[in-house]
Amino acid sequence: MVALTACPQDEILIVGEFGRPLPLGSGDASPLPRLVYRPDGCPGEDAAGGCSSVCTTAPESCPPDACLPLVVDSGSPITTLVGDGPPTAVRGCFEVRTAAEALAEPPIEGAAEQAISRFRFDSTPYIRLPRDTADVSWGWQVGDGTAAPFVGGVLGGNVLRQMAVRFTDARGSDGPQITFYREFPGVESALADQGSAASRCSSRASCSAN
Repeated sequence: MVALTACPQDEILIVGEFGRPLPLGSGDASPLPRLVYRPDGCPGEDAAGGCSSVCTTAPESCPPDACLPLVVDSGSPITTLVGDGPPTAVRGCFEVRTAAEALAEPPIEGAAEQAISRFRFDSTPYIRLPRDTADVSWGWQVGDGTAAPFVGGVLGGNVLRQMAVRFTDARGSDGPQITFYREFPGVESALADQGSAASRCSSRASCSAN
């Protein structure tokens, strides 16, 4: 585990497995890059192991202790998570988990138990929005007309800009993956030799794709 402290004005502390590919959410029809998280802050030892369940329906109908999908989106300027009460800007802590086969409906046996916490984002500024879909203009759904799944949050640019991010698509035998780095390993020419392309994403989040 490696700790990364952001710029002083942001004061985000990131602890996690930098450089290790993490399985993205799979099991449904949407290719959106998603992890999962528990919306009760940083539970630490209280949530050792995987999720008790992964809820893929509207957040308002999900059990309070269920893990929810978290879409990775550098185009969103700030991270947004479900919460109680009116919309509020907060500084808090949350953990993200792997999500291979965790988004299938009906659930795939064992997938929730394998959703292990891999990164902790502490002292992070984010927006907390109500669970009720009627109180959120986009109703906690992301995607398009072909697939618009529910999520419980957005991992946005204010967090992603603190790291380098690499996505690997589903063509490999290991399925879709995401890898967080403190910085990109190597220069652009070296990445190109490896068959990768690096680009500067919106909100100053660095991204790479195979």
